[in-house]
Amino acid sequence: MKKIIVLFTVLSVFMVGCTKTEVTPSTENDRTVIVSATIPAEETSRVSYDTSGAKLLNISLAWNEEDKLKLCFVHNGKYYYQDASLQKGTITEGGKKAKFKITLPEGIPTGESFTLHAVYQRTDEKESNGGYFLKDTEKYVFENCEESRIALKKNENESDAGIIRPTLKYTQENAKLSTIRNMSFEHLGWVMAIHLTNTTNRKVNLASALTLQYKKEDTSSSYIYNGNQSYDLINVDLKTKQIHSEKADNKLVLFNIANSPFAKETLETGESIVIYRWLISTPQIEEMSINLYPHDNTKITASTSLSRKNVENGKVYHVYLKWNDYQLEQGK
Repeated sequence: MKKIIVLFTVLSVFMVGCTKTEVTPSTENDRTVIVSATIPAEETSRVSYDTSGAKLLNISLAWNEEDKLKLCFVHNGKYYYQDASLQKGTITEGGKKAKFKITLPEGIPTGESFTLHAVYQRTDEKESNGGYFLKDTEKYVFENCEESRIALKKNENESDAGIIRPTLKYTQENAKLSTIRNMSFEHLGWVMAIHLTNTTNRKVNLASALTLQYKKEDTSSSYIYNGNQSYDLINVDLKTKQIHSEKADNKLVLFNIANSPFAKETLETGESIVIYRWLISTPQIEEMSINLYPHDNTKITASTSLSRKNVENGKVYHVYLKWNDYQLEQGK
């Protein structure tokens, strides 16, 4: 089994810097422009719950020619939605910049101002599964089933169903078609990477699930909104930046291994696997218990909890776990 997963799919999960303004007018008509879009770079990506100071893995993504943006135009109290496709052959700067075609909706007169929201998230194109704007709002509904999306790169002949789906957004207020310039996207979430090592003296089947859960007595306003999403479509209001969920309690992170590409994996003695979750949360993460669920329906709780921590969107946080039969502890 591969010990290090290299990512060759869409978009960066790191912070963005400034780039030069660039607008290429379309030759089709005066209601269409070709606009550059820049994704975040990865200069400040190495972050961890671990305090050893060792060099850590990071993630680097790039535009893909199949990518498209979800657009929301707001004009005079009305909302217009459309997609913007990536223009083939325009990906540059190591995959960090590409061009997209944007057409002004018919309901907005040429030359008038509007607010433009652009969202990037790879989706399965099924609206019942998220990946769209709620009608007559500036609220984007995230793609769901993230608890099973714990991989970075699909194996050959596999679909991309198990790959994490980071979401980026860009907003320009008082925009006109002539002033939509280089769109510098920013992150709406962050990534947790779990490094799980088999420390027994034999090969083991990978567990069916792993969870990190707030202590039951926690009454703080801290939440992890993308923890267990299958039955709860979560959205973000791009005007107010508020996250909304129908669930009263969003304080759980689930790695659903049994429904992921790792379902049939085994670990040799001393072998590790890295699984990932893209998460939406408040900036403060409270203390959480760590629980592993082997296939025999037992529950193994780590000897120490995951500590309280401040997190930042666009960064990757690494947690190291050692698994020895019915014992689980933090550490490399």
